[in-house]
Amino acid sequence: QMSPELRAKFANTPVVTFDVDEEHRIAISQNLRSKVVLDKSIEQHAEMCVYNTETLNEARLLSKELNDDIECRIRRYSNCLSHCSKNYREWLVEDYKQKLTLMIGKKYREKIFNED
Repeated sequence: QMSPELRAKFANTPVVTFDVDEEHRIAISQNLRSKVVLDKSIEQHAEMCVYNTETLNEARLLSKELNDDIECRIRRYSNCLSHCSKNYREWLVEDYKQKLTLMIGKKYREKIFNED
C-alpha cells in the first residue's frame, strides 16, 4: 500500500496498484512467460513517473521513491514462482530498477514526441 504522501506525487495517475498475482495467472493461462508480469509492472511504474513530472531527471528521481513498491511487487512475483532464492529476488529488484530507468527514458521521449 502506497503512503498518502507518495500517492500525492502520482496525482495524474488514476490507478497506482498492480495485482501481481492476477497478472501472473493471466500470463500463465495465455501460455506466456511469467516475465511478462514484470514487464507490465515496469511499464506502469515508468508511465507513473513520466506523467507526473516535467523533466526526465524528475521522473528518474521520482522512480527512486518507488523502492518499497518495487520490492513488494518482486516479493509477490517470486511467491508466484514458488522456489526462489534470496539472491535471485535481490537480483530481480536490481534488474527491475535498471529496466525501469531505461523505460522511463523511452516513455519520456514518447511523451516529448507526442507533444510536438
